Amino acid sequence: MELNQLSSQIIKAAGNYLRLSKKPLGLLINFNEAMLKDVITRIINAPPEAADCLP
Repeated sequence: MELNQLSSQIIKAAGNYLRLSKKPLGLLINFNEAMLKDVITRIINAPPEAADCLP
């Protein structure tokens, strides 16, 4: 499974976990691939106004 093939349900669940735990950033990692650097997804828990200024 590639980065762009991650289920939206998994990404939403990770976002909910970040919001409930009041964490600003999270990483979603798929350990089922040979190259770990290719399957790391950064999830940002920020209000829409603040998300515009994040890199």
